[in-house]
Amino acid sequence: MQEGISYFDPKDIPLSLPTSPVRISRFIVFRSGESNTTVDKYPSQQQEINLSHEENSFRVELAVMDFALHGLVEFSYQLQGLNNDWIFLGNETNLDFRNIPYGEHELIIRTRMRNGQWSNDYQRLLVKIAPPIYLSLPAKILYFGILASILYVLIFFYNKKLKAESELKLKERQHEQDQKLYTERINFYTHITHELRTPLTLILGPLDDLADEKQLSAKNKGLVLAVQKSANRLFTLVNQLLEFRKIESQYKPLVLGEGYLAEMLHELVEKYKLLNSKKDLQVISRLPDPDIRTLFDAEIVQLIVENLLSNAYKYSEKGNIEVSLHYEKNQLVNWAVLTVSDTGCGISAKNIDSIFDKFYQVSRPGVQGTGIGLAMVKELIAIHQGKINVDSTEGVGTTFTVRFLANHVIVEKEEEPTANWDQENVEIESVRPLLLLVEDDPDLRDYLGDILQTHYEVLRAENGLSGFKIAKEQVPELLISDIMMPDMDGFQLAEKLKEDRVTSHIPLILLTAKDTDLDRQRGYDLGIDSYLTKPIGRTLLFKRIDNLLRKQKNMYATILQKIKADTFESQPSEQAMPKEDLWRENIFVQDFAKIVEQHMQDEVLDATTLAERMNMSQSTLYRKLKGITGKNINQLVRKIRIHKAAELLLSGHYNVTEVSFMVGINSAIYFRQCFKEEFGKLPSEYQKSTINTKKA
Repeated sequence: MQEGISYFDPKDIPLSLPTSPVRISRFIVFRSGESNTTVDKYPSQQQEINLSHEENSFRVELAVMDFALHGLVEFSYQLQGLNNDWIFLGNETNLDFRNIPYGEHELIIRTRMRNGQWSNDYQRLLVKIAPPIYLSLPAKILYFGILASILYVLIFFYNKKLKAESELKLKERQHEQDQKLYTERINFYTHITHELRTPLTLILGPLDDLADEKQLSAKNKGLVLAVQKSANRLFTLVNQLLEFRKIESQYKPLVLGEGYLAEMLHELVEKYKLLNSKKDLQVISRLPDPDIRTLFDAEIVQLIVENLLSNAYKYSEKGNIEVSLHYEKNQLVNWAVLTVSDTGCGISAKNIDSIFDKFYQVSRPGVQGTGIGLAMVKELIAIHQGKINVDSTEGVGTTFTVRFLANHVIVEKEEEPTANWDQENVEIESVRPLLLLVEDDPDLRDYLGDILQTHYEVLRAENGLSGFKIAKEQVPELLISDIMMPDMDGFQLAEKLKEDRVTSHIPLILLTAKDTDLDRQRGYDLGIDSYLTKPIGRTLLFKRIDNLLRKQKNMYATILQKIKADTFESQPSEQAMPKEDLWRENIFVQDFAKIVEQHMQDEVLDATTLAERMNMSQSTLYRKLKGITGKNINQLVRKIRIHKAAELLLSGHYNVTEVSFMVGINSAIYFRQCFKEEFGKLPSEYQKSTINTKKA
């Protein structure tokens, strides 16, 4: 160095570098994160560099362009998109980056002289790292397409579902409306048919009476029979519609009972023989004789046969209608095979599959129908666990074959009850039985009252409320009541009658147009004795009344026979004379007997006193006791006295005279007479024989 003088002006020294003296000299990519596997990359003229997703680790090497400044320049950087803070490097010229996420990142580098100010001139490099293949733009487009397709499919099927649900709701609403309209129509028809049954009673009843008149001329009798035939036809249609309603409402249970099918079929065939007005047509039957006793639903079988016979009669003008029956046994099951055949017009092959559809009718000139008969037959056969087949040739005839379960019932011989008791003990009055008729329809009430008046004494009431009052006051031997009445219907009347001790014993017959199993069950649950459906036949009504009255009289006779049989048994006294006799099983009679025993020693125990103690009138008490025991007040009081005397004699503590006074009979002669009438022995003989039996 040459000697001399050097000088400088501090003003000439810049505080910051006017331009950045640094450049990116090298861009090295580390493959798979391995530093020993490198690839050089070169930025474009726009200072951009594009990297794949795997090239996300790299090194940037910096170089100072002015050699004089080497070692005097300091660096700092920031990688925007990853870290927006400036990172100081000092004079280090290598920048290493590892696992940089995909996307665009701008590398900004600034410089300064050592401890000087940072320059405003930056060196920039845009680094673009591609996303992975599954996040690339084509992949996203594919994803978008798939998503759009899925959304389209979802929306398509959702709209289709909404449309289907809307159509289904519309169909359901339409079905509900149709069903409601159908139900209303059926209910209307049912109500009308119920209402028709009462006037039908007033039509068929007098017609039956007229038909039995012997003074009618042949012409008038023919007119009556023609009207009767039409009325019976109307009655059949009414019943058919009601039964169809039961089946439609699925309230037609199977009620099996024992019986003879041939006997029932014979009655139906005979009925159609009488109604047959076609000269060239015969109704015949081929039935097993003797028949076997089987289990079947008589009501269902009758409806099936009546509809098949009606159908055969309707479409046959000449030839034969034949009803036949035979049985088939399959293992342990017995089948009844019922055949109804005719020689009518027949059914074409195209119509056979439709004849069992509801309201379907084969159009024939001059033939009218409702289209529910065969549909009802099919439903009824299904209820009876059977099948129906039809074989028909147009112009030749039709054969319906019905097979249904009818299991054989073994008939056991019943011992006939012996009736060798004294008939004088069963006192049957010569007076006519007293009946109470409760009916709100005045015409039907008058008609039924008039025909009943020929055999019985008849009281009449217009509704259940007045009927109950009359029943309590008069205590009839039998009560006949309608069901549908104002103020108090027949069911309510039956319930009140059975709850009241004065009227609880009265047999009850209900007359109704409501022929449903639910009504029948309700009636029988209330304790009614019989259920008759309108229109009511005169003969059937009389038979039902006579049967119930005869049943009561038989009950009286059985009670007296039992008492006498128990008395003469050669058993110890405790068994020969039970404290509770059959005639005392009724609570009302027990109350009456207690009152009599309380006044046992009264010689005169009049009916008025007893009625007052029982809280009822003398006539009511008389009819109540008569209805339960078959005896009047005085007869029952005497019976209670004599039975009490027998108990005292059996005790062995009293003689005959003492016992006579203890039971309120002061005449020894009368006491012995009454005792012998009751037990067949004098008191002394009765006491002696019983004591000897005990000793033995």
